[in-house]
Amino acid sequence: MKIALCNHTFSLHHGGGERCSLDLARHLAALGCEVHLIGQTIEDAPPELTLHRLHVASGPKALRLLRFNAALGRLLEKESFDVVYGMARCYPVDCHFLGGGVGVHHLRVRFPNPLIRTWRCLARPANLVQVFVERRLFTTHRPARVIANSELGKRHLIETFAYPADQIHVVRHGVDHDLFNPATRARLRPKARAAWSLPDDALVLAFVGNNWPLKGVPTILAAMGRLKQRPGTPPVKLLLAGKGKPAYAQQWAAAAGVKDDLVLVGPTQHVEEVYAAADVFVLPTHYDPFAVVTLEAMAMGLPVVTTAANGAGELVEDGQEGFVLKDPDDPAALADHLTTLTDDATRTRLGTAAMERARPFTHEANAQATLVVLHQAAAARHS
Repeated sequence: MKIALCNHTFSLHHGGGERCSLDLARHLAALGCEVHLIGQTIEDAPPELTLHRLHVASGPKALRLLRFNAALGRLLEKESFDVVYGMARCYPVDCHFLGGGVGVHHLRVRFPNPLIRTWRCLARPANLVQVFVERRLFTTHRPARVIANSELGKRHLIETFAYPADQIHVVRHGVDHDLFNPATRARLRPKARAAWSLPDDALVLAFVGNNWPLKGVPTILAAMGRLKQRPGTPPVKLLLAGKGKPAYAQQWAAAAGVKDDLVLVGPTQHVEEVYAAADVFVLPTHYDPFAVVTLEAMAMGLPVVTTAANGAGELVEDGQEGFVLKDPDDPAALADHLTTLTDDATRTRLGTAAMERARPFTHEANAQATLVVLHQAAAARHS
């Protein structure tokens, strides 16, 4: 099967979506598919993949988004594929990956006030372009199939665009279990904790992500402040990894009275070291269709605390693999769950359950399930 994967960037050194796109391409090729990558930036691609780099003139982000879509359309008019799989908001495609969720819903979460939302879109034309492209994709250029990475994303697509439920398939992400596993955690743990000067008796929380306000960093720090007031609680430290504004994080920590308990890791290509140093993974996000970092942490044997607004939270049952907050702005509830997780036996039990829950989610399983849907999309296209 000749498959075109379309994304702005394919790389092992960018965000989760760019890395997942390249992982999928490699595993589809291993299944015998002829895989073509179409994108503006393509890095780290193995030789068995065919590359089509789109020339997109520089300029404001809004213009670059429109130029990318135009360049993609021109290339698809010249080339022939059995199926075109869009892994970014673009058209025309036969199948679309809803990896980033529904953009309109995302904007509503970030800016609940309609006036502020409108102002933000006018102030940042890229937001308007993304909404425009998304609306065109799901109305006038509807793909035959959509792959969502969670039931959360599927539900939002149905609610926002009245998309037929039987044309949306949920395929969970996979992770590299050769890298993310309890043995790796045990091997890296002593050196990682020493590198960040973490006391042996500290309960270490790990956060990995960008856009720290949206992903709930203020809630984590506020919960830590509450824990500090509870007698008998061990020292609690936060490893904060990812892109964000350190000055803001330090202000939030100071306001919560835990400035000395914040460890700024920043962007890292070795996220496994962050998991290895930690005892609990925490992601009280306001919106994340499926945070892959949640699954990586589970595969490492960490109990997780996340929210119902994280599609990966669908893999977590309260009190089994971790805890799922109903309200991402509830530091008291988060503090209660973290208090439960100060018990070594409880952490071990939940961490083992988390590792077992993550075990079936591999890159190979993801590619196989994706290929089934791509065959359906190709059949619909040629019917």
